[in-house]
Amino acid sequence: MNFSVLFVTRSTDVVRLIGNAGDRLLDKSLIERAHDSGVRVTTRAVKVDGQRYADLVREIFVSQKNFDAGILVLDEDLSEIGRTIFPSMLYIPLDRNISNRNLQNEIRKNLSLAVKCILRTNVFTNESSFKILSLPFSNFAAPEIDLLRTSLYSGIMNLGFVSDIENFVKNMRNRQNPKTKTPYRTTYIVDEENRFFSASTERHARADTRCPPHTFVCILRSKFRFGHKLDDYRHYNVTMEDDFIKGVFVDCHQDAKIVKPQTHLNMFPNDFF
Repeated sequence: MNFSVLFVTRSTDVVRLIGNAGDRLLDKSLIERAHDSGVRVTTRAVKVDGQRYADLVREIFVSQKNFDAGILVLDEDLSEIGRTIFPSMLYIPLDRNISNRNLQNEIRKNLSLAVKCILRTNVFTNESSFKILSLPFSNFAAPEIDLLRTSLYSGIMNLGFVSDIENFVKNMRNRQNPKTKTPYRTTYIVDEENRFFSASTERHARADTRCPPHTFVCILRSKFRFGHKLDDYRHYNVTMEDDFIKGVFVDCHQDAKIVKPQTHLNMFPNDFF
């Protein structure tokens, strides 16, 4: 697995340190653990210098798109970017307002946390768990998602977030049920609106990523979930128990759309349908 740690910062000193030393700032034993786990770590930095947030998101996407997984390290005052692109990427807040002699230690600490994150989150490599983690969060009505969002919105401070994600998957499994009014035993994940979501095995469609009308926030959300690459064809069939599905749904731009009665919706992780 090729794993990216991407620093997004206003600090010239951080960019210089990452450029000069990069993953050599990591503890040797941690590099060996990563290597033994099949993880190759690449460390890079994007300098923030007056770009619009939209342009920064584009830079993040371009920097990340060729990696299997990744995590961001954001200046604390740039945390809004992390919240904007949620749940595509996880991020670690960086305190750059410390003395230069401690800056290298701060970077070392964040790099170590980033690598430990990828080594601890086995839940992402388990397909049955990743089907739950890849759900279209804006349209799946569940307090479990709200709780997870609250937990991760402020960034990752320690490895406690691993338990939050594992507990989320465990609790969401309680929502897995077959339909009772059909002979088929397909397992669905059922939300608070009694809508049935099933991960499709069909490979007939991909989320539209033309830009415009789509933005790089849409695109990033279609390509990654919590920093792990998504299959472009991954989508969910959304149905009701025994009726046509209809109503108001949120698209990948977070705009409300009225859906007229139909047998099912093809919905992608970034909420495109």
